[in-house]
Amino acid sequence: MEPTVRPVLARQVAVKRGRDAAARLPNNPETGCKSRDHHSLATMATVTDSVARILAEHGPLHEDAIVQLLRDSGETVPDRVVDELIHPAGELIDERWVWLPTLLAGRVFTHRLDIDELTHDLLIVTPDLDPITTLCEHAQYQRLADGSPVQIVVEGYDDELLEQRGIPPELAGEAGALLLAPGTLAALGVTEGDLVGIRLTEQGLALARVATREHADVAARLATKLTAEEPVFVDSAVWTVCVEDAAAFTKALVPVSEIIDDAGLARSGEYLSTAGFDFDPDHDGLDAVGREVCVGDR
Repeated sequence: MEPTVRPVLARQVAVKRGRDAAARLPNNPETGCKSRDHHSLATMATVTDSVARILAEHGPLHEDAIVQLLRDSGETVPDRVVDELIHPAGELIDERWVWLPTLLAGRVFTHRLDIDELTHDLLIVTPDLDPITTLCEHAQYQRLADGSPVQIVVEGYDDELLEQRGIPPELAGEAGALLLAPGTLAALGVTEGDLVGIRLTEQGLALARVATREHADVAARLATKLTAEEPVFVDSAVWTVCVEDAAAFTKALVPVSEIIDDAGLARSGEYLSTAGFDFDPDHDGLDAVGREVCVGDR
């Protein structure tokens, strides 16, 4: 089945990359965008499946290695193979690509609840839950393991849905939030300041109340991924730590934002850098760290 992505989410990612979204979205009827290579949906779906298999079997790979493995297996390879696709793959700090369902299996990310989230049954995803809720942009992860629906909602795109739920769109913001079924948080018995965790299980994403004060050594590992020259995306840094340490985030830790703050690292929204880094308040996607949802256009 052809993977889908909502236009706003795709545009946001394109802004991260410092690229023109309209020129880079895949041939997807959901988006109304045309592939510049004009490959059939069936061909692209096949390539998507093959990329999934390659990344799951071989682990993190650079684009060139993905393309070569596709060719070795006899696949029809578009000119910019992964540039044409949208699937649950994530880019590491070193520009390798990793299959997120494999990488994140068994890992859990936590978030501390505020009163607005409790009132409206939604979770602000940036930065605490970004590493795992990026999966929720894909249809197979838009229900929790218990069958309840979840959806990433974005101010300016999902305003009608948010208003139907009595949620101010600005609460979701441009970075987005994870909208839960009404009553979900009440059923967990959580209150303001409590932690919830999202874990990727064999049955899918599972949401639960958690209690932990543990940091492990994640902060030190994150710090080794940073330079004073330019920031990185929090989720890319976290995925890179997970690639290097099979045990990272397999036990519930305090939220990523608290780990970062307690370590004295600098953060602005979804961007992470060394202590004292001066983020430009007017930056538009920070081209120097522009990341691609789909590899290509090198």
